Amino acid sequence: MYEYLKQYYPVSDELCEALLTCCEQKEFSKKELLISAGSACNNLYFISEGFCICYFEKDGREHVVRFFKEGDFCTSFHGFLGHKKSFLCVRASEKTTVLCVSRRNFEYLWKSFDDFACLIYAILEKHAIEYEEKYFRMRSLSPAERIRYYIENHEIQMLLKRVPQYLIASYLQMTAEHYAKLQSQLNKR
Repeated sequence: MYEYLKQYYPVSDELCEALLTCCEQKEFSKKELLISAGSACNNLYFISEGFCICYFEKDGREHVVRFFKEGDFCTSFHGFLGHKKSFLCVRASEKTTVLCVSRRNFEYLWKSFDDFACLIYAILEKHAIEYEEKYFRMRSLSPAERIRYYIENHEIQMLLKRVPQYLIASYLQMTAEHYAKLQSQLNKR
């Protein structure tokens, strides 16, 4: 965990020890929900092993917002930080092990460790940058250009190892059929 945290912010040994004391390790089986839409979001999860899908449901379909992998912090930030019910779901797409920080322990760490506040800032900064970049790509690139972008950055190959193609299509804001057609066309070139 310490190595992952240092990717965000150089945390102190004291904070790492406190996190290990305050965190509860939990395991989620494939397809198990970490967070349900409409429920209070009272935990911040650090994924130590596994992969999760963040999505919302509309008209009986899942619309993928983002993916979380090892080393990511995972929650509905709207729900957790805003003390509101989540409008997103987070589901394990494979067996996933997390370190769970409850709201109570989060508040204790926030008040007790300056570097915890800096760590959370760094996490939120990373999420904000990723969100803005994705929003820009989804709004400015054609569907084929989106696929090409993710192929060139090798993200699709990593995703294909962990989730079905229809979830990648949803993440790229297109139907599975449209994605398959465009992917086939791009592969012929």
